[in-house]
Amino acid sequence: MDMSRLDQYANKYRNLAMERREGVLQVSFHSNGGPFKFSGRAHRELGDAFVDMARDPEDKVIIITGTGDSFCASLDLPSNPGRITADIWSIIYAEGKRMLMNLLEIGVPIIGAANGPALSMPSWRR
Repeated sequence: MDMSRLDQYANKYRNLAMERREGVLQVSFHSNGGPFKFSGRAHRELGDAFVDMARDPEDKVIIITGTGDSFCASLDLPSNPGRITADIWSIIYAEGKRMLMNLLEIGVPIIGAANGPALSMPSWRR
C-alpha cells in the first residue's frame, strides 16, 4: 500500500477540514465552512478521503465530527432531481460500497463525535 501524508490530502476535499496533533487526526465535515449538507460530491469524495487516511502512517487515532450545531442535518441536492434511474442507483451503490470498504481499511481507532442532529433514513426518502 502506498503511503499518504497529511500535507498531500488535507486540502484535497471540499467538504472536509483536517488537522492533526500528536497523531490524532480530526476530520470535520462541513459545507462552505458551516454545517455539513450531504451531497453527491461528498458521497464520491469520502471513499477517496478514507483511502488517504488509511495510507497515512502518522494517523494514530481519527476523530470524525461536524461543524456548527449539526452533524449532517440536510441534503444538498438539486431542487428537482427527477426520477432516480437504475443506472443512477448503480452508481450510488458502487460509491457507497467503496466508501464503506475504504473506511474499513483504516487500521486505527475512529471516534465519531456527532455534534448535533443527523439525517435519519426516512429523511432521505422525502
